[in-house]
Amino acid sequence: MARLTRPDPPGLPRVVTRLEALAVGLTDDEIRHRVRSGRWVALVRGQYLRSDLNVDEPFEQARIRHALEALSAARRISGAVVAYGSAATVHEMALASGVPARRELVVPPGFWNGIRSGTRVRLAQLTDADIVHRGGIPVTSPARTWVDISRTSPLADALSAGDSALRRGLSSSEQLSEAIERQSGARGLRGAQRALPLLSPLRENPLESRSFAWFVERELPLPECQVEFRDA
Repeated sequence: MARLTRPDPPGLPRVVTRLEALAVGLTDDEIRHRVRSGRWVALVRGQYLRSDLNVDEPFEQARIRHALEALSAARRISGAVVAYGSAATVHEMALASGVPARRELVVPPGFWNGIRSGTRVRLAQLTDADIVHRGGIPVTSPARTWVDISRTSPLADALSAGDSALRRGLSSSEQLSEAIERQSGARGLRGAQRALPLLSPLRENPLESRSFAWFVERELPLPECQVEFRDA
Protein backbone atom coordinates (compact mmCIF):
# COMPACT_ATOMS: atom_id res chain seq x y z
CA MET A 1 0.00 0.00 0.00
CA ALA A 2 2.91 2.37 0.72
CA ARG A 3 3.99 2.07 -2.89
CA LEU A 4 0.47 2.95 -4.09
CA THR A 5 0.49 6.21 -2.14
CA ARG A 6 3.95 7.50 -3.15
CA PRO A 7 4.07 11.00 -4.69
CA ASP A 8 3.66 11.45 -8.42
CA PRO A 9 6.98 11.30 -10.26
CA PRO A 10 8.33 14.78 -11.14
CA GLY A 11 7.72 16.17 -14.60
CA LEU A 12 4.26 14.67 -15.19
CA PRO A 13 1.91 17.07 -17.03
CA ARG A 14 -1.41 18.11 -15.48
CA VAL A 15 -3.21 15.93 -18.04
CA VAL A 16 -1.38 12.60 -18.25
CA THR A 17 -1.99 9.55 -20.41
CA ARG A 18 -1.66 5.95 -19.21
CA LEU A 19 1.37 5.45 -21.43
CA GLU A 20 3.07 8.55 -19.99
CA ALA A 21 2.39 7.30 -16.45
CA LEU A 22 3.77 3.84 -17.22
CA ALA A 23 6.84 5.37 -18.87
CA VAL A 24 7.86 7.11 -15.63
CA GLY A 25 7.49 3.96 -13.56
CA LEU A 26 3.89 3.96 -12.33
CA THR A 27 1.87 0.77 -12.55
CA ASP A 28 -1.75 0.23 -13.54
CA ASP A 29 -2.54 -0.53 -9.88
CA GLU A 30 -1.07 2.83 -8.87
CA ILE A 31 -3.09 4.62 -11.55
CA ARG A 32 -6.30 2.95 -10.38
CA HIS A 33 -5.51 3.83 -6.76
CA ARG A 34 -5.01 7.50 -7.71
CA VAL A 35 -8.39 7.57 -9.46
CA ARG A 36 -10.20 5.86 -6.54
CA SER A 37 -8.63 8.25 -4.02
CA GLY A 38 -9.50 11.34 -6.06
CA ARG A 39 -5.89 12.34 -6.68
CA TRP A 40 -6.46 11.80 -10.41
CA VAL A 41 -9.70 12.23 -12.37
CA ALA A 42 -10.36 9.89 -15.31
CA LEU A 43 -11.24 12.02 -18.34
CA VAL A 44 -11.46 9.80 -21.40
CA ARG A 45 -10.15 6.27 -21.76
CA GLY A 46 -6.47 6.19 -20.87
CA GLN A 47 -6.27 9.89 -19.97
CA TYR A 48 -6.26 11.44 -16.51
CA LEU A 49 -6.22 14.87 -14.88
CA ARG A 50 -3.90 15.21 -11.91
CA SER A 51 -5.61 17.07 -9.08
CA ASP A 52 -2.38 18.52 -7.63
CA LEU A 53 -4.17 19.38 -4.41
CA ASN A 54 -0.90 19.54 -2.47
CA VAL A 55 -1.12 23.33 -2.41
CA ASP A 56 -1.18 25.30 0.83
CA GLU A 57 -3.57 28.13 -0.10
CA PRO A 58 -7.18 27.14 0.79
CA PHE A 59 -8.78 29.15 -2.04
CA GLU A 60 -6.51 27.51 -4.62
CA GLN A 61 -7.39 24.09 -3.22
CA ALA A 62 -11.09 24.91 -3.56
CA ARG A 63 -10.63 26.22 -7.11
CA ILE A 64 -8.76 23.12 -8.25
CA ARG A 65 -11.28 20.80 -6.62
CA HIS A 66 -14.20 22.61 -8.25
CA ALA A 67 -12.53 22.54 -11.67
CA LEU A 68 -11.88 18.80 -11.39
CA GLU A 69 -15.43 18.08 -10.28
CA ALA A 70 -16.87 20.18 -13.14
CA LEU A 71 -14.73 18.38 -15.73
CA SER A 72 -15.74 15.04 -14.28
CA ALA A 73 -19.45 16.03 -14.32
CA ALA A 74 -19.23 17.07 -17.97
CA ARG A 75 -17.68 13.73 -18.84
CA ARG A 76 -20.71 11.92 -17.36
CA ILE A 77 -23.43 13.98 -19.09
CA SER A 78 -23.92 13.54 -22.84
CA GLY A 79 -23.36 16.76 -24.80
CA ALA A 80 -22.31 18.76 -21.74
CA VAL A 81 -19.76 21.58 -21.84
CA VAL A 82 -18.19 23.12 -18.73
CA ALA A 83 -19.32 26.76 -18.65
CA TYR A 84 -19.95 29.93 -16.63
CA GLY A 85 -18.12 30.08 -13.29
CA SER A 86 -16.94 26.48 -13.55
CA ALA A 87 -15.23 27.25 -16.86
CA ALA A 88 -13.62 30.25 -15.15
CA THR A 89 -12.10 27.94 -12.52
CA VAL A 90 -10.76 25.66 -15.26
CA HIS A 91 -9.17 28.60 -17.09
CA GLU A 92 -7.98 30.15 -13.79
CA MET A 93 -9.98 33.32 -14.46
CA ALA A 94 -10.46 34.95 -11.07
CA LEU A 95 -13.96 35.63 -9.76
CA ALA A 96 -14.52 38.33 -7.15
CA SER A 97 -17.31 36.20 -5.67
CA GLY A 98 -14.99 33.20 -5.22
CA VAL A 99 -15.45 29.58 -6.23
CA PRO A 100 -18.98 28.81 -7.54
CA ALA A 101 -21.31 26.97 -5.18
CA ARG A 102 -22.44 24.60 -7.96
CA ARG A 103 -20.79 22.96 -10.93
CA GLU A 104 -22.06 24.74 -14.06
CA LEU A 105 -22.54 23.07 -17.44
CA VAL A 106 -24.39 23.84 -20.67
CA VAL A 107 -26.02 21.44 -23.12
CA PRO A 108 -27.63 22.00 -26.55
CA PRO A 109 -31.33 22.91 -26.75
CA GLY A 110 -33.48 19.82 -26.44
CA PHE A 111 -31.33 18.16 -23.79
CA TRP A 112 -32.19 17.82 -20.10
CA ASN A 113 -31.51 20.93 -18.02
CA GLY A 114 -31.93 21.91 -14.38
CA ILE A 115 -30.13 21.32 -11.08
CA ARG A 116 -29.13 17.85 -9.97
CA SER A 117 -26.61 16.63 -7.39
CA GLY A 118 -24.85 19.99 -7.07
CA THR A 119 -24.64 20.53 -10.84
CA ARG A 120 -26.56 23.22 -12.72
CA VAL A 121 -27.19 22.43 -16.38
CA ARG A 122 -28.39 25.20 -18.73
CA LEU A 123 -29.32 25.23 -22.40
CA ALA A 124 -27.05 27.05 -24.83
CA GLN A 125 -26.22 27.03 -28.53
CA LEU A 126 -22.43 27.09 -28.91
CA THR A 127 -20.28 27.52 -32.00
CA ASP A 128 -16.91 25.87 -32.58
CA ALA A 129 -15.28 29.20 -31.68
CA ASP A 130 -16.95 29.04 -28.26
CA ILE A 131 -15.39 25.71 -27.23
CA VAL A 132 -11.91 24.56 -26.26
CA HIS A 133 -10.91 21.20 -24.79
CA ARG A 134 -9.13 20.40 -21.56
CA GLY A 135 -8.05 16.80 -21.28
CA GLY A 136 -10.49 15.86 -24.03
CA ILE A 137 -13.44 17.51 -22.25
CA PRO A 138 -15.20 20.53 -23.83
CA VAL A 139 -15.05 23.82 -21.94
CA THR A 140 -16.35 27.20 -23.10
CA SER A 141 -13.47 29.34 -24.36
CA PRO A 142 -12.12 32.11 -22.10
CA ALA A 143 -13.90 34.71 -24.27
CA ARG A 144 -17.27 32.90 -24.22
CA THR A 145 -16.85 32.20 -20.51
CA TRP A 146 -16.31 35.89 -19.82
CA VAL A 147 -19.42 36.91 -21.80
CA ASP A 148 -21.58 34.36 -19.96
CA ILE A 149 -20.31 35.57 -16.58
CA SER A 150 -20.79 39.23 -17.56
CA ARG A 151 -24.38 38.55 -18.68
CA THR A 152 -25.42 36.79 -15.49
CA SER A 153 -23.20 38.04 -12.66
CA PRO A 154 -22.43 41.34 -10.91
CA LEU A 155 -20.00 43.83 -12.45
CA ALA A 156 -17.32 42.85 -9.92
CA ASP A 157 -17.22 39.30 -11.34
CA ALA A 158 -17.27 40.59 -14.93
CA LEU A 159 -14.28 42.81 -14.24
CA SER A 160 -12.29 40.31 -12.18
CA ALA A 161 -12.75 37.52 -14.76
CA GLY A 162 -12.05 39.82 -17.71
CA ASP A 163 -9.07 41.52 -16.07
CA SER A 164 -7.43 38.18 -15.30
CA ALA A 165 -8.13 36.87 -18.83
CA LEU A 166 -6.38 39.90 -20.34
CA ARG A 167 -3.57 39.87 -17.77
CA ARG A 168 -2.77 36.20 -18.34
CA GLY A 169 -3.10 36.37 -22.13
CA LEU A 170 -6.08 34.01 -22.22
CA SER A 171 -8.01 36.38 -24.46
CA SER A 172 -7.75 39.80 -26.07
CA SER A 173 -10.22 42.69 -26.04
CA GLU A 174 -10.94 41.96 -29.70
CA GLN A 175 -11.78 38.32 -28.95
CA LEU A 176 -14.07 39.37 -26.11
CA SER A 177 -15.82 41.80 -28.44
CA GLU A 178 -16.26 39.08 -31.07
CA ALA A 179 -17.70 36.74 -28.43
CA ILE A 180 -20.25 39.42 -27.54
CA GLU A 181 -21.25 39.74 -31.21
CA ARG A 182 -21.75 35.97 -31.49
CA GLN A 183 -24.31 36.17 -28.69
CA SER A 184 -26.26 39.04 -30.22
CA GLY A 185 -29.72 39.15 -28.68
CA ALA A 186 -28.83 37.04 -25.63
CA ARG A 187 -30.41 38.00 -22.32
CA GLY A 188 -28.20 40.23 -20.17
CA LEU A 189 -25.77 41.08 -22.96
CA ARG A 190 -25.76 44.73 -21.93
CA GLY A 191 -23.78 43.69 -18.87
CA ALA A 192 -20.96 42.43 -21.08
CA GLN A 193 -21.17 45.48 -23.33
CA ARG A 194 -20.92 47.72 -20.28
CA ALA A 195 -17.99 45.83 -18.77
CA LEU A 196 -15.82 45.47 -21.88
CA PRO A 197 -14.44 49.04 -22.05
CA LEU A 198 -13.78 48.96 -18.30
CA LEU A 199 -11.45 45.95 -18.40
CA SER A 200 -7.74 46.37 -17.69
CA PRO A 201 -4.84 43.91 -17.38
CA LEU A 202 -3.22 46.37 -14.95
CA ARG A 203 -5.46 45.30 -12.08
CA GLU A 204 -3.58 42.46 -10.45
CA ASN A 205 -6.17 40.64 -8.33
CA PRO A 206 -9.94 40.27 -7.76
CA LEU A 207 -9.90 42.78 -4.89
CA GLU A 208 -8.66 45.53 -7.23
CA SER A 209 -11.33 44.59 -9.78
CA ARG A 210 -14.05 44.59 -7.10
CA SER A 211 -12.88 48.01 -5.86
CA PHE A 212 -12.97 49.43 -9.38
CA ALA A 213 -16.51 48.08 -9.85
CA TRP A 214 -17.51 49.82 -6.60
CA PHE A 215 -16.34 53.17 -8.04
CA VAL A 216 -18.17 52.54 -11.33
CA GLU A 217 -21.48 51.58 -9.69
CA ARG A 218 -21.43 54.68 -7.48
CA GLU A 219 -20.51 56.96 -10.39
CA LEU A 220 -17.39 58.18 -8.62
CA PRO A 221 -14.24 59.42 -10.41
CA LEU A 222 -12.44 56.30 -11.61
CA PRO A 223 -8.95 55.58 -10.25
CA GLU A 224 -5.93 55.08 -12.51
CA CYS A 225 -4.26 51.70 -12.17
CA GLN A 226 -0.61 51.13 -11.24
CA VAL A 227 0.38 54.79 -11.26
CA GLU A 228 4.03 55.31 -10.37
CA PHE A 229 5.02 58.02 -7.88
CA ARG A 230 8.55 59.31 -7.40
CA ASP A 231 10.02 61.78 -4.96
CA ALA A 232 13.04 64.01 -5.41
